[in-house]
Amino acid sequence: MGFYDYLSAFSYSLIALSYIMRDIFWLRVITLFACFMDIYIYFFIRPGQPMWIQIAMNLVFIAINAYQLAILLKEKKASVLSGEAKIIHQQVFQAFSPVEFKKLLDVARFEDHPKDHCLVRTNEKPCDLMLILQGEAAILANGNKVSAVGNKQFLGEMSFLTEQPASATAVTSQPTRILRLPHAQLDALLKKTPELKAPLHSVLGQDVALKLKKMNHDKHATDAVVPVAAATPA
Repeated sequence: MGFYDYLSAFSYSLIALSYIMRDIFWLRVITLFACFMDIYIYFFIRPGQPMWIQIAMNLVFIAINAYQLAILLKEKKASVLSGEAKIIHQQVFQAFSPVEFKKLLDVARFEDHPKDHCLVRTNEKPCDLMLILQGEAAILANGNKVSAVGNKQFLGEMSFLTEQPASATAVTSQPTRILRLPHAQLDALLKKTPELKAPLHSVLGQDVALKLKKMNHDKHATDAVVPVAAATPA
């Protein structure tokens, strides 16, 4: 085997290596390097006349991969999260990639509300999906507090998932900061980017599961107190 054969084998090895890369960024970087090496081989190293067709095809591959690589770098730069957004992503929206979460934030808005501000009304369909970032909202049924929703918990998630009116009223019990996701903009985003549906449903499903777990725990705790109270001598 001559120098040409060794270089060709190395070039093919790079292409094979690119196919096993799980990170699309490095797949394209290695492919670009392999294509440049092929052009060098076909023009300078291979005996005889340069192989213009192979060189032209590699130039096409270089253009395609360079374009896609530029898009990846742009998205990577745009996906850098900081401050409050970074904390929310880490604590609540882990199912989303940073790029996906940035798209979600583009249709959301941050709001601060005083105590006794009504966020959701019974028998009315909420127009927004809300996440409490700091503070608390009391859940009222027939004017009585039956539960509370606190930090990093959603409001209106069941109405969003089922498209049904709210079964209770939610009123802030202290100054509260929320992340509001209007249904209209959120639905438009999900239609445009359907791959966001799965992580969003995963996040909301986890929130509902935690609330049900807390509800069952509180119910068992209440049931355990009643017999003890009944057995206490007067």
